[in-house]
Amino acid sequence: MNGPVALCEVEGEALRRALTVAFGDEALASRCTAAAFARARRRWRAVSSLLAPMVWVDVAAVRHARRCLAGLERRSPTERPDDDPLAVLSTGARVAVVLHAHRARSLDDISEALSSSRPEVEALLRDSYRTLGVVDVVIEPDVAPYAS
Repeated sequence: MNGPVALCEVEGEALRRALTVAFGDEALASRCTAAAFARARRRWRAVSSLLAPMVWVDVAAVRHARRCLAGLERRSPTERPDDDPLAVLSTGARVAVVLHAHRARSLDDISEALSSSRPEVEALLRDSYRTLGVVDVVIEPDVAPYAS
C-alpha cells in the first residue's frame, strides 16, 4: 500500500458494506468508514507501522459506530428490515458476526473492537451462529471462518 488513500480505495467499500450489515444503517456505515479512514490518515505514521493497519481501521470504525448508536438508541431503537437474518441478534452480536464472517478478523481483533474479553467474544459468536443456524463455522483465535 502506498498510503491511507490506497488503503481506503482497496478496503473502504468492503468495510462500509460490512458495517451496513452489522448496524443496518447505510448512512451510519458510510460516516463511520469515512471517520475511521480520516483518523488513519491523521495517524498514518503510527497506523502504517502496524502489522495489520486495516484491523486498526475496522476497530476505529466499529467503535465510532457504537458511540453514535449509543446516542441514537437513547432516542429511538434502530429499525432493521424484516428480511434481515441478523435482526434477531443484538448489536454487539451482529458486529461480532460481521467482523468474523465478512472481515475475517480474529477473536482478539473482535474483542478489541467490542471492548470485551476473548472468551466473551467466543461465546457470543458461538451463540450467534447457533441462533442463525450456522453449524459449519470455525471459531479459533487466528483462523478465518469457514476454514477447512
